[in-house]
Amino acid sequence: MRHAFMLLILSALLLFPMTALAATGTAIVVWTNTDTVNSVRLEQAQTVAGPFQLLTALPPGATSYSVSGLTVPSTVCFRAAYTNTAGIGPYSNVACKDLVAGSSPPTAPSNVTVTITITVP
Repeated sequence: MRHAFMLLILSALLLFPMTALAATGTAIVVWTNTDTVNSVRLEQAQTVAGPFQLLTALPPGATSYSVSGLTVPSTVCFRAAYTNTAGIGPYSNVACKDLVAGSSPPTAPSNVTVTITITVP
């Protein structure tokens, strides 16, 4: 029986250290896990064509994984496969995201004071 699942990058968060020249990012990879498996094999590459490297093997029932420390700017791609005692099943689709500085909204300003002046004639 062939099992497939849709893999996507839910979000890519970019973090900009004040003292560092390079920024780092975090990707949250999510999928639907509806099969009885031994593990979910998650792999990562820099292009849709690979080469892919094993990132982690997650326990049965896992449906997301957070990947931090990603270099910005860069492209990150992920694919996944179920595993059981017979081996590795077919791979999912490949989901890619370009991590570009400034691609996430800025944080809320702090220490802001709003003053309203009303003049009545």
